[in-house]
Amino acid sequence: MLMVACGSSSLESSATPGQAAQIVLRPQGLPAGATPSATVRTSGYSQQLTPQTPVTVRSGQLTLVGTSVVWNGTRYQAQPPTHLEVRQGQTLPVDLNYLPLAVSGRVDSALQPLDMALQEFVGQHNIPAATLAIVRNGQVLAERGYGWLDPNRTRAVSPQTPMRLASVTKPFTAALVRKLIAQGKLQASTPVFAYLGLAPLQGDTPDPRLSSITVEHLLNHRGGWNRELSFDPATDTRPIAKRLGLSRTPTPQEIARYMMGQPLQHAPGSTYAYSNLGYILLGLVAEKASGTTYASALQSNLLAPLHLSSVQPGRSLPADRNPNEPFYSDPGTCLSELAPNSTQIIPCADGGFSLETGLANGGLIASATDVARFFDRYTAQGIEQPASAGGVSYHTGALAGTFTLAYRSRGYAVVVLFNQRRAALGDDVSIYDGVRNLVESKLP
Repeated sequence: MLMVACGSSSLESSATPGQAAQIVLRPQGLPAGATPSATVRTSGYSQQLTPQTPVTVRSGQLTLVGTSVVWNGTRYQAQPPTHLEVRQGQTLPVDLNYLPLAVSGRVDSALQPLDMALQEFVGQHNIPAATLAIVRNGQVLAERGYGWLDPNRTRAVSPQTPMRLASVTKPFTAALVRKLIAQGKLQASTPVFAYLGLAPLQGDTPDPRLSSITVEHLLNHRGGWNRELSFDPATDTRPIAKRLGLSRTPTPQEIARYMMGQPLQHAPGSTYAYSNLGYILLGLVAEKASGTTYASALQSNLLAPLHLSSVQPGRSLPADRNPNEPFYSDPGTCLSELAPNSTQIIPCADGGFSLETGLANGGLIASATDVARFFDRYTAQGIEQPASAGGVSYHTGALAGTFTLAYRSRGYAVVVLFNQRRAALGDDVSIYDGVRNLVESKLP
C-alpha cells in the first residue's frame, strides 16, 4: 500500500505494474448539490475531472488544481494546487478541500463590479492571498482582503495585510530620487559612478562608457545594461559572491563594483532596457544624497508626509518577516542567494533572491491601501502628479510568490497584491494580462 500526501489528507492506493494511474476526485467542505471540478496537469497535457468522472493519467509528476465553486451566492475556494508523484497502476482518491473564500473590508457601490470580478479571478486562479485598494482624490473607495495568510487557511487576509511589492518598489525609489533632485542635493545629469566614488574590483577594466551614465538614465532604464543579453545581477548574485569570495549575499556596493567590470550592452541613454541594476544604483545615490540609509530617506521624504505607515523593508526568510505578512506561494525551488556556497535546494520564494540587497529595486512590503495612496499622488515614474490629472500609468511587479499591480486611470489609483505570481497551472501571462484587463474593464 502506498500513502501519498495531499494537502492535509492522505491518499491510499494499490499499484499494479504496467497500468496507468487513475485520479478520483473527492471534494470536501462543499454544500450538498455543489458540483466542483478540477484540472490535472501532467507533462505536456491537462485533463478535467469531476467526482463523477475520474481520469486516467500517465505516471510521473502531476499538479491537481481545483476550480472555485459559487453556491447560493458564496464562493468556495479549493486548497492550493497539489503536486504529486504517481506511479503506474495507482488509483488515487484525492481529497480536495474547499472553504468559503474569506473576504473582508469595504468597497464603494460603484466599484462592486470590479470587486466581484477580482473575487472570481482569485478563485479561478487559486490565489491563496490577495488585497485590493482603490483611492481617488485622497479618498479610499475600496480596501479589500481575500483569502488566507497561511497554507492551512486558518488566518484570513485583512485589507491592511502587508505584502511584497516586488518592482512596484521602483516608483517609490524614483519619487525619492526626484525629491532629492528638487531639494538640490543632486541633479538629473549627475554622473552616477563618479558621484558614488566606487572603484572596480581589482584587475577589472571598466567600460569607458560607464562615466556617462547619469541619474536620469537610471530613472528611465537607459543606463546601458540589458539583462536579456547578459544577466541580472539583482537576482543572480551567486557569481558575484564567488568572485568576491563571500559566504553571504553581496551588498549593493559590491554588486556595483562587480558590474563596473562588465561591458555595457548599449550606449548610455540610447536604448530602453528594463534594469533592476539601475534601481539598485539609485538606492545608493539616494543614500549618498540624503546622508542616511535608503529606508530612512524614504521615510522622511515620502512615507511620513503621506502617512504611509505600512511601507517598510521586506525580509527574505520566513523567520525574519513581518508576522502579518502572508506565506508566499510558489512551486519553484532554487539554490539560495543568501548562502551562495550552499548546494541545498530551497523554495524560491524563501531565499531564492535577496530582498535586503534589492531593497531599492524590489524589496519593500506594504498594504495595498498605502500603495494606492501613494499612486494617487505619484505616477509609475515617480513624478508627483495627482491621478485626477488623467492619463494611464501603471507598474507591475513579480517575484516567486508575488504579483503586484499599481494602476492609474480615469482618476483612480488601483492596487492589487497577490501572494502568487503564476496562475494555478503555471501561466504567468494570464495573471499579468488578466489582472490589468480586469481593472481597466471594470473601472467606472
